Amino acid sequence: MPKHYYNLILPSANEEQTETWIALLNEFTEFESVWQQEDQTLVSYLKENQDMEALKEVLKSLEIHEYKIEEVEETNWNAVFESNFEPITILDKNWSVRASFHQPLDTKNEIIIDPKMSFGTGHHATTKLVMTLMDEVKMDDSFVFDYGSGTGILAIMAAMKNAQKVLAIDNEEWAYHNSIENAEINQVSERVDFKMATLESAIEEGFLKPKEMQFDVIIANITKNVLKGSAETLSTFAKKDTILFLSGFYQEDLKEVSEKYESVGFKTEKWLEENNWIGLRMRFRS
Repeated sequence: MPKHYYNLILPSANEEQTETWIALLNEFTEFESVWQQEDQTLVSYLKENQDMEALKEVLKSLEIHEYKIEEVEETNWNAVFESNFEPITILDKNWSVRASFHQPLDTKNEIIIDPKMSFGTGHHATTKLVMTLMDEVKMDDSFVFDYGSGTGILAIMAAMKNAQKVLAIDNEEWAYHNSIENAEINQVSERVDFKMATLESAIEEGFLKPKEMQFDVIIANITKNVLKGSAETLSTFAKKDTILFLSGFYQEDLKEVSEKYESVGFKTEKWLEENNWIGLRMRFRS
């Protein structure tokens, strides 16, 4: 029996606003998938799971006023996804990212990512910037923490750069399951440990231990406000010369973010910019 869907169409917004909308909709509604495009975001609902009028009430309560709702015909979402996800090459011929249904690319290192609904395919500037900065740093035998791991792409890259152990957390269930699948595809599962948690719950549950656990590398590609709010906590997992990679904020926020992390013991080493997004590398000196 055919399944019937409708799409909630949200207007273009900055990444922080879009992520806030999706997080709220995930809490109060039951969507099937999210498609982020250049000029809009599509949130797909199965009619039998989410009443349209109830959705409108949720949108009103969340003060989301600019939107459209369109009914859609039965759709093969896998086919749509495959037609919209193109393989990419990053850093000349050194790294590439493709899905499992693509043909192998002629690069030195290749990461296979089947993203489903989670963030991090290498296509967004923030992921590219962090990958570029990571490529410049040796990670042999290092202990790595990836905060907000999405598809797991950066944690997987760290493992492929010979990190001894990578601990990665994300608070979205689909990202958690997707990252485990992607680690298996890339044959790094034994060295990457994914957890579904926030920074706070990871500490409460005891698999992140401030002061006791000291990482050689910390990666955080999230949003400006989360990065600022996490600075002091992340510093408790750093030791002398711990390398920190940050992204998820705009060029106009660089001073604000870097000063926040400098206040807890990190020092700026390098930053890169693409499409007004920033990738920042810092080192712990305290």
